[in-house]
Amino acid sequence: MWLLTSMNSLMLCKLRASTEGLPAVLTVIEFLTAMNSLMFKKA
Repeated sequence: MWLLTSMNSLMLCKLRASTEGLPAVLTVIEFLTAMNSLMFKKA
């Protein structure tokens, strides 16, 4: 379940980054932040 959620988060980050024209680095940072929050919720 959390894997599906993380994939959705990654897609949203990619979509938002491409829409706003942000660099890919920011997308990676946002994805890592989302992953950390998911792991924190599980723990």
